[in-house]
Amino acid sequence: MKITYDYLVEKAVNCLVKENTASPEDVEIYRFGVEVTFLKIMHLFSDFLIAVCMKKVPEFLMIFGIFCAFRRNTGGYHAKTRVGCYVFSCLAVAAALAEK
Repeated sequence: MKITYDYLVEKAVNCLVKENTASPEDVEIYRFGVEVTFLKIMHLFSDFLIAVCMKKVPEFLMIFGIFCAFRRNTGGYHAKTRVGCYVFSCLAVAAALAEK
C-alpha cells in the first residue's frame, strides 16, 4: 500500500512539473499538497463507504457536516502516524453512526 501511495504521489507531482503547472524548485511543497489531498479523498471515500455499509447515508451527511466544523474549531485528536489518524477517524465515524 505504501509503495503504491508513494508512486501515485510521485506520478502526480511529476505530471504537474512536466505540464509546467509546478516549478521544479517547489516540488516538496507540491508533494505535501498532493499527499494531503490524496489522504483527504481516501478519508472521505472510506467514511462514505462506512455510511453506505451501515445504511445511514443521510445521518452520515449530517454528522459529517457537524463533525468537520467541530474538528476544525477544536483541533481534535492527533495520532502519531497517518495510519493511526485514518483508523481513528474511521472508528469515530462508525461510532457516531452506530445504533444506541
